[in-house]
Amino acid sequence: MKKFTRILAVVMAAVMAMTAMCVCASAATYSWTGTWHTEWGDMKLTQNGSKVTGTYEHISGTISGTVSGNVLSGIWTQTNGKGKFKFVMSSDGKSFTGSYGYNDNEPTSGGWNGTRDKATVIDSSSGSDTKTTATSDSMMIIYLEDGDKINIGALVSGKKASSVKFSTSDSKVATVSSKGKVKAKSPGTAVITAKSGSTTIKIQVVVEADD
Repeated sequence: MKKFTRILAVVMAAVMAMTAMCVCASAATYSWTGTWHTEWGDMKLTQNGSKVTGTYEHISGTISGTVSGNVLSGIWTQTNGKGKFKFVMSSDGKSFTGSYGYNDNEPTSGGWNGTRDKATVIDSSSGSDTKTTATSDSMMIIYLEDGDKINIGALVSGKKASSVKFSTSDSKVATVSSKGKVKAKSPGTAVITAKSGSTTIKIQVVVEADD
Protein backbone atom coordinates (compact mmCIF):
# COMPACT_ATOMS: atom_id res chain seq x y z
CA MET A 1 0.00 0.00 0.00
CA LYS A 2 1.39 3.36 -0.95
CA LYS A 3 2.41 5.72 1.78
CA PHE A 4 0.66 9.02 2.04
CA THR A 5 2.53 12.13 0.99
CA ARG A 6 4.33 13.72 3.91
CA ILE A 7 4.92 17.41 3.92
CA LEU A 8 7.42 18.84 6.37
CA ALA A 9 8.23 22.53 6.53
CA VAL A 10 11.72 23.20 8.01
CA VAL A 11 12.31 26.81 8.99
CA MET A 12 15.83 28.00 8.07
CA ALA A 13 17.88 30.29 10.30
CA ALA A 14 18.33 33.16 7.87
CA VAL A 15 15.42 35.56 7.68
CA MET A 16 14.87 37.17 4.28
CA ALA A 17 12.44 39.80 3.05
CA MET A 18 8.78 38.80 3.04
CA THR A 19 6.37 39.64 0.22
CA ALA A 20 2.64 39.34 -0.41
CA MET A 21 3.37 35.91 -1.85
CA CYS A 22 3.66 34.32 1.56
CA VAL A 23 1.74 33.61 4.70
CA CYS A 24 4.68 33.32 7.06
CA ALA A 25 5.38 30.91 9.88
CA SER A 26 7.56 32.31 12.63
CA ALA A 27 8.64 28.98 14.08
CA ALA A 28 8.23 25.27 13.61
CA THR A 29 4.66 25.21 14.86
CA TYR A 30 2.56 22.60 13.12
CA SER A 31 -1.12 22.67 12.32
CA TRP A 32 -3.36 20.24 14.18
CA THR A 33 -5.60 19.92 11.14
CA GLY A 34 -5.85 16.36 9.85
CA THR A 35 -6.70 12.82 10.86
CA TRP A 36 -4.98 11.25 13.87
CA HIS A 37 -4.98 7.59 14.93
CA THR A 38 -5.59 7.36 18.70
CA GLU A 39 -6.53 4.85 21.40
CA TRP A 40 -10.07 6.18 21.17
CA GLY A 41 -10.45 5.79 17.43
CA ASP A 42 -9.59 8.06 14.55
CA MET A 43 -9.76 11.74 15.39
CA LYS A 44 -10.40 14.41 12.76
CA LEU A 45 -9.32 17.91 13.71
CA THR A 46 -9.62 21.32 12.10
CA GLN A 47 -7.52 24.26 13.25
CA ASN A 48 -8.53 27.87 12.64
CA GLY A 49 -6.02 30.25 14.15
CA SER A 50 -5.49 29.10 17.74
CA LYS A 51 -8.84 27.30 17.92
CA VAL A 52 -9.24 23.58 17.20
CA THR A 53 -12.44 21.56 16.88
CA GLY A 54 -12.95 17.95 15.92
CA THR A 55 -14.54 14.57 16.36
CA TYR A 56 -13.35 11.09 17.32
CA GLU A 57 -14.94 7.69 16.97
CA HIS A 58 -15.30 6.62 20.62
CA ILE A 59 -18.92 7.18 21.77
CA SER A 60 -19.43 9.94 19.19
CA GLY A 61 -16.79 12.09 20.83
CA THR A 62 -16.09 15.75 20.06
CA ILE A 63 -13.34 18.05 21.21
CA SER A 64 -12.86 21.81 21.33
CA GLY A 65 -9.62 23.43 22.38
CA THR A 66 -7.01 26.16 22.13
CA VAL A 67 -3.42 25.90 20.91
CA SER A 68 -0.51 27.43 22.80
CA GLY A 69 2.87 26.60 21.29
CA ASN A 70 2.86 22.85 20.72
CA VAL A 71 0.13 22.21 23.31
CA LEU A 72 -3.55 21.75 22.55
CA SER A 73 -5.88 21.78 25.55
CA GLY A 74 -9.62 21.98 25.96
CA ILE A 75 -12.80 20.00 26.52
CA TRP A 76 -13.81 16.56 25.27
CA THR A 77 -17.49 15.59 25.15
CA GLN A 78 -19.17 12.20 24.68
CA THR A 79 -22.74 11.03 25.06
CA ASN A 80 -21.77 9.57 28.45
CA GLY A 81 -19.82 12.50 29.87
CA LYS A 82 -17.20 15.19 29.37
CA GLY A 83 -13.91 16.43 30.72
CA LYS A 84 -10.63 18.18 30.04
CA PHE A 85 -7.78 17.05 27.78
CA LYS A 86 -4.22 18.09 27.02
CA PHE A 87 -2.23 17.07 23.93
CA VAL A 88 1.46 17.82 23.39
CA MET A 89 2.66 17.61 19.79
CA SER A 90 6.05 16.11 18.98
CA SER A 91 8.83 18.28 17.58
CA ASP A 92 8.34 16.86 14.06
CA GLY A 93 4.57 17.35 14.06
CA LYS A 94 3.84 13.69 13.39
CA SER A 95 2.46 12.57 16.75
CA PHE A 96 1.21 13.74 20.12
CA THR A 97 1.09 12.49 23.68
CA GLY A 98 -1.89 13.34 25.80
CA SER A 99 -3.99 12.80 28.87
CA TYR A 100 -7.54 13.49 30.00
CA GLY A 101 -9.67 14.03 33.07
CA TYR A 102 -13.34 13.83 33.91
CA ASN A 103 -15.62 16.81 34.51
CA ASP A 104 -13.63 19.67 36.07
CA ASN A 105 -10.66 17.54 37.08
CA GLU A 106 -7.31 18.39 35.52
CA PRO A 107 -6.29 16.09 32.63
CA THR A 108 -3.77 13.99 34.54
CA SER A 109 -5.23 10.50 34.14
CA GLY A 110 -5.34 8.08 31.28
CA GLY A 111 -3.43 8.03 28.04
CA TRP A 112 -4.57 9.70 24.87
CA ASN A 113 -1.87 9.52 22.24
CA GLY A 114 -2.03 9.91 18.48
CA THR A 115 -0.10 9.62 15.25
CA ARG A 116 -0.83 11.69 12.18
CA ASP A 117 -2.47 9.86 9.30
CA LYS A 118 -1.33 11.83 6.30
CA ALA A 119 0.25 14.89 4.80
CA THR A 120 -0.87 17.73 7.00
CA VAL A 121 2.52 18.27 8.63
CA ILE A 122 2.88 21.89 7.63
CA ASP A 123 4.79 24.63 9.40
CA SER A 124 1.92 27.01 10.10
CA SER A 125 1.86 29.35 13.06
CA SER A 126 -1.37 30.75 11.62
CA GLY A 127 -2.93 27.33 12.14
CA SER A 128 -4.12 27.00 8.57
CA ASP A 129 -2.80 24.26 6.32
CA THR A 130 -4.83 25.49 3.37
CA LYS A 131 -2.62 28.53 2.82
CA THR A 132 1.02 28.61 1.90
CA THR A 133 3.82 28.44 4.38
CA ALA A 134 6.40 28.22 1.64
CA THR A 135 8.18 31.52 2.07
CA SER A 136 11.52 33.13 1.36
CA ASP A 137 12.74 32.11 4.82
CA SER A 138 11.53 28.51 4.86
CA MET A 139 12.24 25.40 2.82
CA MET A 140 9.43 22.96 2.35
CA ILE A 141 10.39 19.33 1.99
CA ILE A 142 7.85 17.13 0.24
CA TYR A 143 8.20 13.34 0.41
CA LEU A 144 6.60 11.36 -2.42
CA GLU A 145 6.71 7.86 -3.82
CA ASP A 146 7.37 7.36 -7.50
CA GLY A 147 4.15 7.90 -9.40
CA ASP A 148 2.64 10.18 -6.76
CA LYS A 149 1.23 13.57 -7.75
CA ILE A 150 0.71 16.73 -5.72
CA ASN A 151 -0.34 20.27 -6.60
CA ILE A 152 2.07 22.73 -4.99
CA GLY A 153 0.29 25.63 -6.66
CA ALA A 154 -2.00 25.63 -3.61
CA LEU A 155 1.06 26.17 -1.42
CA VAL A 156 1.95 29.41 -3.13
CA SER A 157 -0.93 31.73 -2.39
CA GLY A 158 -1.24 35.48 -2.67
CA LYS A 159 -0.44 35.40 -6.38
CA LYS A 160 -2.38 34.16 -9.36
CA ALA A 161 -1.03 30.83 -10.59
CA SER A 162 -0.35 32.39 -13.98
CA SER A 163 2.08 34.85 -12.40
CA VAL A 164 4.17 32.13 -10.75
CA LYS A 165 6.82 30.37 -12.81
CA PHE A 166 7.63 26.79 -11.79
CA SER A 167 10.73 24.80 -12.69
CA THR A 168 12.47 21.60 -11.57
CA SER A 169 16.15 20.89 -11.06
CA ASP A 170 15.82 17.30 -12.24
CA SER A 171 12.94 16.23 -14.46
CA LYS A 172 14.03 12.60 -14.17
CA VAL A 173 13.13 12.71 -10.47
CA ALA A 174 10.14 15.06 -10.51
CA THR A 175 8.37 17.18 -13.08
CA VAL A 176 6.27 20.29 -12.49
CA SER A 177 3.63 21.85 -14.75
CA SER A 178 3.04 25.52 -15.36
CA LYS A 179 0.24 25.35 -12.77
CA GLY A 180 2.40 23.76 -10.09
CA LYS A 181 1.37 20.14 -10.47
CA VAL A 182 4.28 17.92 -9.43
CA LYS A 183 4.68 14.29 -10.50
CA ALA A 184 7.23 11.97 -8.92
CA LYS A 185 9.11 10.07 -11.62
CA SER A 186 11.89 8.07 -9.96
CA PRO A 187 13.74 7.88 -6.61
CA GLY A 188 16.00 10.81 -5.90
CA THR A 189 15.90 14.47 -4.92
CA ALA A 190 14.85 17.47 -6.97
CA VAL A 191 14.25 21.12 -6.12
CA ILE A 192 11.12 22.77 -7.43
CA THR A 193 11.48 26.53 -7.82
CA ALA A 194 8.47 28.87 -7.73
CA LYS A 195 9.30 32.40 -8.84
CA SER A 196 7.11 35.48 -8.97
CA GLY A 197 8.76 38.82 -9.60
CA SER A 198 11.67 39.24 -7.20
CA THR A 199 10.49 36.45 -4.88
CA THR A 200 11.83 32.93 -5.27
CA ILE A 201 10.66 29.95 -3.24
CA LYS A 202 12.37 26.57 -3.36
CA ILE A 203 10.61 23.32 -2.44
CA GLN A 204 12.70 20.17 -2.07
CA VAL A 205 11.04 17.03 -3.40
CA VAL A 206 12.35 13.70 -2.13
CA VAL A 207 11.05 10.74 -4.15
CA GLU A 208 11.19 7.34 -2.51
CA ALA A 209 10.72 3.95 -4.11
CA ASP A 210 7.17 2.59 -3.98
CA ASP A 211 7.18 -0.32 -1.51
